[in-house]
Amino acid sequence: DHYTSFELTEIEQVSWNSYVFTFGIQNNGCLRLNVGQHIILQQKKENGFTISRQYTPISSLNERGQFKVLIKLYEKGSMSELVKKWEVGDMIPWRGPFGNFLYTRNMFKKLLLLGAGTGIAPLYQVIQHVLNDGEDETLMTLLYSSKSFSDMLLRNELLEYSRYWNFDVRHFLS
Repeated sequence: DHYTSFELTEIEQVSWNSYVFTFGIQNNGCLRLNVGQHIILQQKKENGFTISRQYTPISSLNERGQFKVLIKLYEKGSMSELVKKWEVGDMIPWRGPFGNFLYTRNMFKKLLLLGAGTGIAPLYQVIQHVLNDGEDETLMTLLYSSKSFSDMLLRNELLEYSRYWNFDVRHFLS
């Protein structure tokens, strides 16, 4: 298992402390992830210690040429301190895929998805997959909690998906 570096091509701030980072994939390739899988980011601290974190891409699994990850930056987070220094053009090491969750079309009649904050990322991956498959009739309800209205991540995307007959989203503020 080795790390592959991908070029950071875009940084989009989506809330006061969360960002979507877009990475280019050479030769119009794709990550080849299955639903429920994630990738691992590795960074080296100034003291030489290496740290890693797991992230679930929020881009479509079959998207070619790029992938996107949603990352919340914590004030004193070890990884956050390093990610805050990223600039467009930087080469960032990732490896994967990892994860044993396997979803197949119509595997469930109903799915109740519970999430909060950036925990929306792996759920969003499942939601996209089901709704983009015209033959998947799984009924999904997402219960999503945020600290405030402005902290709701992927709000517009979830609103758009709520137009589908088999997806309902309920937001809760804490």
